[in-house]
Amino acid sequence: LPIYPVYDMVSGLTRKQPIKLYESLFSNYDFIYVEDVVKAFHQVLSGKWKNKIVNVSSNKGIKLQDVYKTLTDLRGSKVPIEVVVDKKGIDVLSNKEAKKLGWAPDYSLREGLVKTLRYFEKLG
Repeated sequence: LPIYPVYDMVSGLTRKQPIKLYESLFSNYDFIYVEDVVKAFHQVLSGKWKNKIVNVSSNKGIKLQDVYKTLTDLRGSKVPIEVVVDKKGIDVLSNKEAKKLGWAPDYSLREGLVKTLRYFEKLG
């Protein structure tokens, strides 16, 4: 993603500051937690994926409005959102090849957001 809406949302919520988004809340993206990506890198380094082109993805499209709702449910609070540029983006990938090679994501969106919020809360 050229702009990082999850970072913007988590940062705004943990700092209790308004969130600026540079795309529509109806944008639909394929979110994946970083630890799932690291697991895929380990498989690449082991040689399992030699000469393969593989998408590391959740295989699910999730609207930014649903990410915001999940985050506000987890935090128990909301902050205003200003949509600066109402551009709708869509980016959902197939992870079929990765699954054939033995990889699958371990974290749901909610689990990844819980860990992300905890990390930001520690930063203060």
